[in-house]
Amino acid sequence: GVYYCNLGAGTILAVNPFQDVSNLFDEKKITSYHSSLLSELSCMPAHVFAVAERALRNMKEGNNQSVIISGESGAGKTWTVRCLMRYLATVNLQHAALNLSDSFVGDEIEHRVLSSNPILEAFGNAATPRNHNSSRFGKYIQLQYDRCGTMVGANLHVYLLEKTRVSNRDQFERSYHIFYQMLNGCSEEERKEWKLPDAERMDDESAFEKTRQSMMSVGIFTEAQNQIFTTLSAILHLNQLEFEGDDDLSNPCTVRSEFQANTKTSAQLLAVPINHLVQTLTFRKIEAGSTRSADRRRSIFKRPCTRAECRARRDAMVKCVYERLFLWLVKQIGNDLSAPDKSAFHFIGLLDVYGFESFKHNCLEQLCINYANEKLQQYYIHNFLKLKQVGYKTLDELALEGVSWDGMEINDKISCLNALESTRNSLFALLNEECRLNRTTDALQLKSRLTDSFHKSPYITQPRISTETPSFTVNHYAGKVVYAVKLLTVKNKDELPLEIRELLVDSTNPFICNLFLDKSPDPATPSTKGKSLETVLSQFKKSLDELLTTMSTTNCNYIRCIKPNMESLPSKFDSRHVSLYRYYFIS
Repeated sequence: GVYYCNLGAGTILAVNPFQDVSNLFDEKKITSYHSSLLSELSCMPAHVFAVAERALRNMKEGNNQSVIISGESGAGKTWTVRCLMRYLATVNLQHAALNLSDSFVGDEIEHRVLSSNPILEAFGNAATPRNHNSSRFGKYIQLQYDRCGTMVGANLHVYLLEKTRVSNRDQFERSYHIFYQMLNGCSEEERKEWKLPDAERMDDESAFEKTRQSMMSVGIFTEAQNQIFTTLSAILHLNQLEFEGDDDLSNPCTVRSEFQANTKTSAQLLAVPINHLVQTLTFRKIEAGSTRSADRRRSIFKRPCTRAECRARRDAMVKCVYERLFLWLVKQIGNDLSAPDKSAFHFIGLLDVYGFESFKHNCLEQLCINYANEKLQQYYIHNFLKLKQVGYKTLDELALEGVSWDGMEINDKISCLNALESTRNSLFALLNEECRLNRTTDALQLKSRLTDSFHKSPYITQPRISTETPSFTVNHYAGKVVYAVKLLTVKNKDELPLEIRELLVDSTNPFICNLFLDKSPDPATPSTKGKSLETVLSQFKKSLDELLTTMSTTNCNYIRCIKPNMESLPSKFDSRHVSLYRYYFIS
């Protein structure tokens, strides 16, 4: 019945119970931690509430705080963030009432902050074989406080939504929760209005109502909700499109006859001409001519796409529409929660990132996720674990918890990070160079270049066991992961054909149009060449560096979540699995 363990210096281990535990997170427990004296707090049992209370008190002394929640998929990170936010919102109500703050009064901000969770989980979480509510994006939410220590708002930052899940996913995987909630929770009138396809009823009906109520709480009202669900319906119809035609282009591809209804519905929902939609998916626009002439006269002609190219363009469209919709939601939530000008002076940041992943098939998404875990592991080591080497009192605190350091060695594996992210002679540099040069590369050629570049590296190697497709192995701190070479460059470029953007910008639906009204690239500038090219890897690295820079100005607290067994069963503690995790956690 013990689910938390102190590791000292603001760090606890949290074991996922996989069941509701009586009195573990109730109001009485919140009161007991919040009302305790500082001397009593350090002697109370380890708990996520103790971490929150310690961070709150340190913040009130003028020190910005971060709470970093980490662990493998299914270890309980999302639930832990919910508990932290609920604790801080609950105690803030008491504090605001006592101080009669001129900022937000009553439970308005607390309610809105907590309401952001169901929305982000609906649109950013999905069921995987390991976790029925797996976060497929990272988030850092800064709870903002005024001079009196009263919560007055929040800032929200998100990282790397796994948008490929919308168009392609492995067996036993699901797309994002919101699709199933919408299909099973809407009324018959709404089903007709949004032109939803038929679907088997599942168990997401009640969750849909909760998501919609939460959207209302953060200022996303009925009209905007209808636009959101209409856009999601368009994605569902687009995903069903299949194409026919000859790959030698003698008979140009078109949408197969049995999917014409889906094509028509997609066009109606996106408010674009159906012939323009079909042409955008099946023909590629090619521009030729000099970019240096004063008038920049260019010849434009169209080339039919192969079936594979048509499917790729379809997938690019649905992924981009969903990503733009997700970021629009994040922006709306941020605008609603942001504190009034000059009212926020300090913050408590909660970081919830994807756990380390190693699946049967791993590609760029898992590479980015595991790279983020490498970075955070390094940050953790340099901010906590190495304190033991200089005689920090952590050793005594751990001894009280029955945790011994004997025989444990710290290996920060910083060389693995160098092999991944260095400016030169690294995996990221090579993959970004492939994008910059815009080379036509097949998987075997790219694997050959990887082998030649890293044949002496102990961190980037060839798989010991032969794989179905060209692959390479990265020796991460948490173990070796085999990554498929196929599609690495394509995913790293993450190109949206210009014709797709033009189609959607010209939509007669202002909601759709505004999703794509950003700065468009200069058509005379090649989008895949030049040293300034931004790839998925370069953008993700930049955002991670900025996050760590922000956190370095704060006092960091850590919650290391542990999954006690691979089956996600209550009352089962697999000591072998947990011991392996402890090895990864330390090494």
